[in-house]
Amino acid sequence: MVEQQEIPEKFSVNGTDFVAVDSPEDLSCWVAVNSDAEVSFIAEPPEAPSLQIIELLAQIIENFSEVTEAAAGFLRTELRDEEFALPEAEIALLEAETAPFDLPDAVVWSDGSWMLRFSETGFESLAGDYGIGVNFIGQKPESVEVLADLDEVGDDA
Repeated sequence: MVEQQEIPEKFSVNGTDFVAVDSPEDLSCWVAVNSDAEVSFIAEPPEAPSLQIIELLAQIIENFSEVTEAAAGFLRTELRDEEFALPEAEIALLEAETAPFDLPDAVVWSDGSWMLRFSETGFESLAGDYGIGVNFIGQKPESVEVLADLDEVGDDA
């Protein structure tokens, strides 16, 4: 018989506590509660965070300002691409001294992938109700995640 792994209600990463939140049976989710960095960890199927995940969470928390700036800079460059078909008014926002990317939060998955999401932006054509995300590999921005499409997925369910 395979021994089932204990899923902790709470774990700590360099002084930042992550507490379990209600989630569907097929996954487990924790959020950082005493940190300036908004970070969550999702494991599907449910499992405790591995040492590699603990190390990744520590890096994200420690460098949250830097990864937020890197994600904003990445978006300022990538969103100019024709693939995103931004209206002129939204392209003009990219030219402003401070682009409208606000309320960042990081989501880390058990496979080590992670995304920094800006839940408030001036890019309604792409962001919808969920904001816009930047997928990272390690500490490097890799791709844009258009979250407006989540509305359509949710409507089909």
